[in-house]
Amino acid sequence: MHPSPVPGAPGAPGHAPLDLTALRSLQRSAVHLAGALEVDEVVTVVLRTGRDVLGCSSCSVFLLDEDAGVLRPRTGRDAGVSPLGAAPEVPLTSSTPSAHVARTRRSLLLRTPEELLSRFDGALNGPLLALGERSWAMHPLTARGRLVGVLRFGFDRPGSLDAAGQTFAEALAGQCAVALERAQLLDTAREALAAAARSEQRYRTLAEAGSLDVFTVGRDGDLQTDLPGWRAITGREGEVTARAWEQDVHPDDLPGVLSGWQRCLDTDTRFSARYRVGRPGRWRWISVVVVPVREDGRTVEWVGSSTDVTERVVAARRSGALQQLTAALAHAGSHAQVAEAVVGVAVRGTGAVRAVLDLHPVEGLPVPGTAPTAGEPSPGQAVVALDLPLATARGELGTLVLHFPESVAEDEGERDFLLALARQSATALERAQLLEAQRSTASVLQEALQPGPLPRVPWLAAHRRTATAAGSDVGGDWAELIVLDDDLVAVVLGDVVGRGVRAASVMGEVRTQVRTLALVDPHPGAVLRGLDTCAAVADRDEDLVTLFYGLLRRDGRLLAASAGHLPPLSCTGTGPAYLDVPPGVPVGVPGDPRHDVLDVHLDPGSGLVVFSDGLVETRARSLTDGMAAALDVFRSTARDTPAAIVDELVDVLTRGQQGHDDVTVLALRLLPAATRG
Repeated sequence: MHPSPVPGAPGAPGHAPLDLTALRSLQRSAVHLAGALEVDEVVTVVLRTGRDVLGCSSCSVFLLDEDAGVLRPRTGRDAGVSPLGAAPEVPLTSSTPSAHVARTRRSLLLRTPEELLSRFDGALNGPLLALGERSWAMHPLTARGRLVGVLRFGFDRPGSLDAAGQTFAEALAGQCAVALERAQLLDTAREALAAAARSEQRYRTLAEAGSLDVFTVGRDGDLQTDLPGWRAITGREGEVTARAWEQDVHPDDLPGVLSGWQRCLDTDTRFSARYRVGRPGRWRWISVVVVPVREDGRTVEWVGSSTDVTERVVAARRSGALQQLTAALAHAGSHAQVAEAVVGVAVRGTGAVRAVLDLHPVEGLPVPGTAPTAGEPSPGQAVVALDLPLATARGELGTLVLHFPESVAEDEGERDFLLALARQSATALERAQLLEAQRSTASVLQEALQPGPLPRVPWLAAHRRTATAAGSDVGGDWAELIVLDDDLVAVVLGDVVGRGVRAASVMGEVRTQVRTLALVDPHPGAVLRGLDTCAAVADRDEDLVTLFYGLLRRDGRLLAASAGHLPPLSCTGTGPAYLDVPPGVPVGVPGDPRHDVLDVHLDPGSGLVVFSDGLVETRARSLTDGMAAALDVFRSTARDTPAAIVDELVDVLTRGQQGHDDVTVLALRLLPAATRG
């Protein structure tokens, strides 16, 4: 569809309904954009769709660079599309249509060159006219309230877009903005993970420190030689002899060093240890090895060496902390679990005695009663707080506050490590927020796409029930009545195999198509053939959709057909039984001309029950056994109200079952003439 221009039409064209061709184009672009994980892939899909549907002579996607204050063009990857996207950078302050749309965040139509020149005098306008363009349309790309960029179309005809074209362009811009934001977030996450990996490698490959001192110790355990390397580390003035070295050992390490050294003196054995020496805020790790020297079978002295291993110890600790965080995040399934993992690793891997995660409130996520916290200082212990920003490309999420028994502010390497840890934590928290928001979006989408209350039909009693049997994920079941006229209704129950946003989206598409086709030609064969055509155009080969469709008249005549769906239950004629509806193949599967339709008459007072396969088939029960069980329940309730029939079927057949699919049941009863409203 190329929407026709409206030369000279003033003002915004407003919204207009789209024809089937445009709707199919939007469906195809939505599917392709869902699989686009990089910005250039998104741009390629959008430019191709705009060119093919709107008939534009040029099409450009400009991404906003807030720091530089410009709109940067992106041309995509397809050689057939790139020439349409060729454009210079556009300063936000320039007098150009695209910059105006970015500043105002409102769509703009320019229908003639005169209108362009009268409203904008930027230097970039001349090249547009030189290309032979005569009208333009610009649309802001906004996602979650944030401007991502601008989508621009140019036409070699005056008039720009008509109402239908404007509606299509705005819908395409909305799809583009959401896909671009997702691709940009994925790029940011990839960069953060790569930076974390580079940091880890850098810590692993820090230069090894050389040997500090070689020394001797007397039989009594006193140091006999000076330690110049030791003095350089600790800042001690004068020689380090006898037991003076003990004063320079970290208080937490000294008891273990002394007890180990005394044990070696008593047993004449080798001594090795690693401990901290120096001053508060300037501690260094040294590795000491001391071996006994024997003469005539007895130890006369000890010879030892010390090595500064600070860089190795710190590198191992930092690398281990990053590995711990990666492992902990791999098992965190929710935003709260990610926060708990972050504070836990922050204490175990940094030497902090306490970690507090101070997060900004996020719309749609529950506000925790207390900030996620790990660790606690000892009573009376003095601590120094260090605030680390949790920032990503999208903004600041909050602060990670670490409490240390001494300051690390002067250690540039340690601060770089802590900032890297905070960046990795921020990326994980943002990803968890997006996943939680996606779950919320999926639930909202399912609720929005589900049919509303059943319509009131004077000659029918009806009841419907949907039960989610496999957790809170959304699915693709639906059932409804479509009132075609006073004497005719369509009975529909469909099932899209799968769960989540994809299944819910396909369910919404197919439901809309059924309602549209039923209004054009309500015969079951015509409706199913129309659905097959829509599925082929939408290229939904990966989506399996089954459907029951029945056309019921006030006088009880029922025309019924199935696209691979289970047959309904009925209590007409010989009693409770399954109706012999021709099975057919699922929607979109080729080879079925849809000629087989059941033509049966329902007696007044008789009932009809349609249901999804989740009612009868579970992991613990075969389809055959489940259908037999459903028939047994129906035999005992066939003359009850539709509500009683539905509740009994659902309650009995799902009791104690760990279902793997949603359950949807719709029951009808053809009212006797005397009781009709």
